[in-house]
Amino acid sequence: MSAPGGVRCAPSNNVLVIHWGAVSSADQVRHAANEARSLARAHPSGIGLFSVLPPATQLSSVPEDVRREAHQFMQLPGVPILGSAVVYESDGFGAALLRGVITSIALVVRNGAPMRMFGSMGEAEAWLHTTLGAAGQALGRRGDLERVARTLG
Repeated sequence: MSAPGGVRCAPSNNVLVIHWGAVSSADQVRHAANEARSLARAHPSGIGLFSVLPPATQLSSVPEDVRREAHQFMQLPGVPILGSAVVYESDGFGAALLRGVITSIALVVRNGAPMRMFGSMGEAEAWLHTTLGAAGQALGRRGDLERVARTLG
């Protein structure tokens, strides 16, 4: 499902796949949070998040209200998150810096769920399979999350 401006979400079993697109409003982030809450109602024992950031993502251009809403999204009170994989498929110093900043923000926010940044969807999906499997949750076939993410993007 899409939010105005390019945030697209789709469930894949008990994982919400989110392609963040060009996030320019707090409503877009709230849309993703509502999709996560909806999936959690269908899977009360817990869900996973598989987030994909577009290659041109720059945190410096994110409006303050969007940052505040993103902070709330990272906590998602009342949503049992078992693991969150964030993918930024880009190389170089800027990509490493962005992944480091997002990891640092996640450490500060701490919703209690394991969260990791990845440079490839395959690595992220493998980690999420292992993480959710350790929590007693089964996922679909390997490759399903990447396929959904690429369809959304």
